[in-house]
Amino acid sequence: MLFSMHVMKNRLIVIAAVIFPLVLIVWAAPFSRREQGAAAVSKPGDGGAHGASGEVLERLKEEWARNQKLLASFEKEQRGLRALVIEKRKLHQDGAIPKAEVSEAERAFVAALMQIQEARRTLAETDLALAEATVGDELERLPPLAVNEFSETERLSRFNGGSSWSLKEAPKVEKFFSQNFGHNLPISAYGQTRTHDRMGFDHRNAIDVALHPDSSEGRALIKHLRDSRIPFVAFKNAVSGAATGPHIHIGKPSVRIAAR
Repeated sequence: MLFSMHVMKNRLIVIAAVIFPLVLIVWAAPFSRREQGAAAVSKPGDGGAHGASGEVLERLKEEWARNQKLLASFEKEQRGLRALVIEKRKLHQDGAIPKAEVSEAERAFVAALMQIQEARRTLAETDLALAEATVGDELERLPPLAVNEFSETERLSRFNGGSSWSLKEAPKVEKFFSQNFGHNLPISAYGQTRTHDRMGFDHRNAIDVALHPDSSEGRALIKHLRDSRIPFVAFKNAVSGAATGPHIHIGKPSVRIAAR
């Protein structure tokens, strides 16, 4: 009996010696990935980031063109469905078709409207991302600002506010805007989006507002951000002579995430 227990004890020790290193490897793997992810965020002036910027810009232009065609297709479909709903309602009033056929046409019409809404949101998001990518190299070449320092060029203005900004503070900015203008702040990108993932920008702690910086609402928002010491970058015309993606980026400037 004692011999049997002794053998069993030895076996358990051997099994533990094999399993324990495996447990350590599995436990440590996520931390290794996090460290790799953190190291993958490039700093301004990173050569690899600049090398990829042209490719990012071309991808965004192609994506914007695809989204524009897709939106046009959805809008054409919606017009046809709207006419069909009107026709079906009239036929139902005349007793020619049952109510179920009208309801089916109405559901298809609503689905088309939702497709259009999503396509417009994606197009606007891509448009603003295209603006950031277009002037991204210029932004990274600019000298860093001191705390609460403001700087302006022909295409953008930036402010290095000293407040501890995070997305938790966004509701305060939204409240200011709605109280002063009677409608919601036109946020086009809240935190990290699929578009920012594709373009390789770290946008996790920022929001984009679809307002031209030189508009009355844009100027009021910028004044509020400066008074509140909230950092921002205001993009005017990304391309000279064209209104490509003017908006206000609230938060620290997005940095490129280096390719792994």
